[in-house]
Amino acid sequence: SSDLNIAAAYRGLEQYESALEYYKKCLKAHQVLFGEDNVIVAITYTNIGEMYENLQQYEEGLDALMNGLYLKIRTLGQQHPSLASSLFKIGNIHMNLRKYDLAIQFLNKCIALQEHIHGANHLDVAKTYQSLGQAYFQMNEYGESHKYFFKSLEIYMNVVKGNDPEVGSCFANLGALFYAEQNFKQALNYYLLALEIYKVYYGEECELTAICYSNIGLCYGSLEEHQKALENFQQSLNIREKLQESGSVEIANLYVSIGSAHTNLNNYSEGVRFFKKAKEIYETLLEKDDPAVLDLDQNIRIAEEKVQETKN
Repeated sequence: SSDLNIAAAYRGLEQYESALEYYKKCLKAHQVLFGEDNVIVAITYTNIGEMYENLQQYEEGLDALMNGLYLKIRTLGQQHPSLASSLFKIGNIHMNLRKYDLAIQFLNKCIALQEHIHGANHLDVAKTYQSLGQAYFQMNEYGESHKYFFKSLEIYMNVVKGNDPEVGSCFANLGALFYAEQNFKQALNYYLLALEIYKVYYGEECELTAICYSNIGLCYGSLEEHQKALENFQQSLNIREKLQESGSVEIANLYVSIGSAHTNLNNYSEGVRFFKKAKEIYETLLEKDDPAVLDLDQNIRIAEEKVQETKN
């Protein structure tokens, strides 16, 4: 139908509110034409759920995806391949809602179906293992998180080998996991591996590359290699400044990281300069009593005192 084509066009343009409007028109038309128990209606519910998810309206997205899932089960049966993608999306929406137990429940159902359809050594299974690892990570169950991240990595390495962005994501997730466990050397190793893949696949000027540089900086800082930390924070900032508005919170956070690296290197004047650049942005985005603002004010006071001490 023309409404479906318009919805798909808006979706392709990432204009999700407009796409949602037309998918809802499609739903009404499909319910009149086919009745409620029809696979086309199920697919339309799924499309609506995906638009809500893209708009970060997760409760509405969950409702629509669940409607789509129930209709698919009624019309296609419990072993149909299309159910796997619905289970995966519902698991991830539960994760966005911080309902990690439910996320794990749906992701495990997804894996069981994916393995039934594809076998254990398949990219879809690897992707779901990544999500399971992230759910357990959010619950601070690091042992389970290790298990699923490494299961995922093993499949990716068997199927796609080295320089694939999904392998990069595996390495980055392992970096975050080891960092949370305060194993900073291992975290650094995995972030460096992720960085090399992202640079090959996306190039230097990419948000994932910027995030990786920042995380590498955090690892070096935790290892008290502050000059290397500074260099990586600066690399991240250089990329962010090309990709984002100058007043973004990500850039402000990098100013704080750079300021902290300078103060750890006893460059207190530079530390103050970057802390104040961060504060200018925070003042436009955050309340005065926000913990990030209060911490930054304290950092500025301490660094300014150090500047005065070095003058005396």
